Amino acid sequence: MKKSVLSVGLITILGATWCGGAWYTGKIAEQKYANYIQFSNQHLQQSFANTGYSVQIKDAVLDRGFFSSNVRYQLEIKGEDLNETIPFVGKIHHGPITLNDFSFALFSADTEVEKTQNTQAYFADNGKNPLRTVTTMSYGQEIKGKVYSDVAHKTADQIEMAWNLDGKFDIDQKGYGKSEIDIGQFSLIVDNKDHLQIENLKGKSDISPTPWKNIYQGDTDISIEKMSLHKSENNVDLVLDNIDIENKINEKNGFLGVNFDYNVKNILVNNKAITGLKFKGALNHILGNAVNRLNELDEHNFNNDKIISQVQKEILANQPVLDIDKLELFNDKGKAFEAEVKFALSKAFQRALENEKVFDAFDTFKINAESEKKALVQLVQNIFAVNPSTQQVSEQEVESIVQKYLAEMEKNNFLTVKDDNANFNVLLDKDKQKLSFNHQEMSERDIGMAIMLFMMGR
Repeated sequence: MKKSVLSVGLITILGATWCGGAWYTGKIAEQKYANYIQFSNQHLQQSFANTGYSVQIKDAVLDRGFFSSNVRYQLEIKGEDLNETIPFVGKIHHGPITLNDFSFALFSADTEVEKTQNTQAYFADNGKNPLRTVTTMSYGQEIKGKVYSDVAHKTADQIEMAWNLDGKFDIDQKGYGKSEIDIGQFSLIVDNKDHLQIENLKGKSDISPTPWKNIYQGDTDISIEKMSLHKSENNVDLVLDNIDIENKINEKNGFLGVNFDYNVKNILVNNKAITGLKFKGALNHILGNAVNRLNELDEHNFNNDKIISQVQKEILANQPVLDIDKLELFNDKGKAFEAEVKFALSKAFQRALENEKVFDAFDTFKINAESEKKALVQLVQNIFAVNPSTQQVSEQEVESIVQKYLAEMEKNNFLTVKDDNANFNVLLDKDKQKLSFNHQEMSERDIGMAIMLFMMGR
């Protein structure tokens, strides 16, 4: 047998196999497309619940071909002042090898906004599509894809919005898995007055399910180079520089835990630096069923004080723990304020409060705070510089004001001042049934009297 004949025979067999596979995956794609639309609508309904908006995919049509299928659908968005329908068109390329990206998959779908008389206003000047997605479904039915969006749009009611973003995802059919987003620029302008602008936002998440369908667990990281907000009503410009956010949510034995870490390098008001911010801690042992009940409340029930009070009692009765590792305001002179806080509720929390036994309500109650004088003076001076009525106050005058208040608070045992630092410490000693307040022991009765005197003083 000649090699050429064998080669032709192999090519014919492979071609027939591919054609058969393409026909089969095309048939599967038709069913999976219908399932995907149904799942997407369920997910959209959950995502926009209690927002006042309704978003759904409707009029989905798939025109099945041999190697690919044409698809189209409408994205309907409804709200109090919004009623939009955006048409999408695209093509589903059948496996086993998809012709658009040559991936080994069931199918690969490429869809984008259809340019019509109604949608052309959403297209940027560079002609890029306002929303394009490329999605691939593997034989294990994992979903991978990329999303591209470029928008420059002005509505009839004088709202201008513009952004450019890229994203990618690797998820299962329920939406759990990994995703990333990269937004170069985002801007929102209302009536040529109020502005919101975000520069270089990068985010990534890796989430998985919990026993509750509307609660996920996993890690989310976000970094923003700059966020600017201008409010014309009071002519205020707020700028946050170099924001980093980390959130971790986990579920164990029916309870949720949240770890958070927020950092802002600099907060500016009207182009004047105010402070930097660090906020890190955890909220643990939160009853998942109670949180889920809150998620499932509709708008009417969410305003029902009785229901909210009952959920609150359920959460508090299960001994949640608030642990703030660091709350810090800083500037180039040092730490204007630094605090560490830990509250752990006891099983008898509600009953203890009802019986006015405050100490019995906590298993742990601890606050440590410190301030460096020079940095505190700088913080107060920065705040004074923003207010027109205090802009002319000199640094020496600010320092005198700060010293006066620190001395007054030290006199009343609210602070201990030593050298260049002011400190505040509170620690509950459960065994002694005493509260150490700046190293001075106080009984429950002493605390009650102090609170009463404070209230009368106001």
